[in-house]
Amino acid sequence: MNKWVGRTQRRQCEELVHGASWVGGSRDQRGPHRRHHGSRSTLYETAPDAAIANGDEYAVAGVQLRAVHTPGHSPGSTCFVAPSLNAVFTGDTLFQGGPGATGGSYSDFPTIIESIRTHLLTLPEETVVYTGHGDTTTIGAEKPHLEEWIARGH
Repeated sequence: MNKWVGRTQRRQCEELVHGASWVGGSRDQRGPHRRHHGSRSTLYETAPDAAIANGDEYAVAGVQLRAVHTPGHSPGSTCFVAPSLNAVFTGDTLFQGGPGATGGSYSDFPTIIESIRTHLLTLPEETVVYTGHGDTTTIGAEKPHLEEWIARGH
């Protein structure tokens, strides 16, 4: 894959993961969410174009993405699987080294573990995991550590 095409596809997929409430909208029609830019953030106050349901499919930068509902970090957490890229965009659900944070009032550790176990670790082991923050990993690199994550409890 051309490195610039790959960057564009990844950036557009990341925007879908982090800005899922405004799928299909223009820049001025974003749903209510907070976008972070370094030390500053901006709140956009418009309604989303449509809800994203488990199994919905979207074409982004010429790549077909399938929405996978993965609650735990938040009740509406959603990952996007891109089979043609052998990739999954996990946002804050799965990182290199374990699940995303579950200390917030709407998050839940057992729920994120179940989401990871049933929806992500069932993907092919060579699937590249593009996380919401930090380094990429693969399903195969993370899968053996599930019991460790459960034992540590976060």
